[in-house]
Amino acid sequence: MDIKTKNQLPKLARNNNLIKEFVLCDGVGSSGKGMLSHIISSFKRVEIQRNDYVFDYIPKVFALNKITEDAAISIIKMEADSFLYNNMISRGINFRPTDSSSVFTNGGRLKYFNRLTLKEGEEAVKRIKKEKPIFSNAPHEALGNCNLFFKAFGTKIKFIYVLRNPVEIIYDWIIRGFGKRIGKDPREFQLSFNYKKLPVPIFAQKFYKEYSKLNETDRNIRMIDFLHRNNLSSYSKLSPKFKKNVKIILFDDLVTKSNKVITILESFLKTKKTNE
Repeated sequence: MDIKTKNQLPKLARNNNLIKEFVLCDGVGSSGKGMLSHIISSFKRVEIQRNDYVFDYIPKVFALNKITEDAAISIIKMEADSFLYNNMISRGINFRPTDSSSVFTNGGRLKYFNRLTLKEGEEAVKRIKKEKPIFSNAPHEALGNCNLFFKAFGTKIKFIYVLRNPVEIIYDWIIRGFGKRIGKDPREFQLSFNYKKLPVPIFAQKFYKEYSKLNETDRNIRMIDFLHRNNLSSYSKLSPKFKKNVKIILFDDLVTKSNKVITILESFLKTKKTNE
């Protein structure tokens, strides 16, 4: 055995998971996943909407071979457990009144105020086991890297993917300036790399030379086209076992046939809506 092999760490692992049910409200940016997150946050057992960037970044960095699979899986499992534990004692909960991830804009707000006075530690773990919370998060384009999530959580994790007319998304991205902001605006939190001193978002890695020559509108069209195809391609390659844990919802149905969609989501998440 050489020195390199001797110093090599065994694979990282996390086996003692707190999370038993995990739902990702997913979609291309501006597809309506925030709206969806607010709706299901009012369901019984579903936790408040969260937008934790670790579920955006780690799968994307892994897809670029910048991190090993065992490290990526261990990190997202550990972070998910940490976020759920903190939820149960209202540590790090958003109390800004107008934020989309605030207790004031999500369902079940009173329980987060009540949790401020509850005991932490083992008592919080006991509450998790008793209440069986469904941890909720709203990443971006997670379906494109869904294999990593299923390797980490198995059938504990479910995806609700909002599919919206890409023309509407393109229009919103143009209004929000994504064709020029990524990599330049310090308030735009997308991973990027440089090509000839031009910041390029990582999801343009397969067409970065083309991206550098496009105008802002065409960049948005090209990026959204890639993301849609990549997400649905990853879904199509899933085994039947995991395909059952992905529910694709049309945005138009979400906003025009809301009661019908809510019934579908109740069945999918195995919980019930509330008066909220």
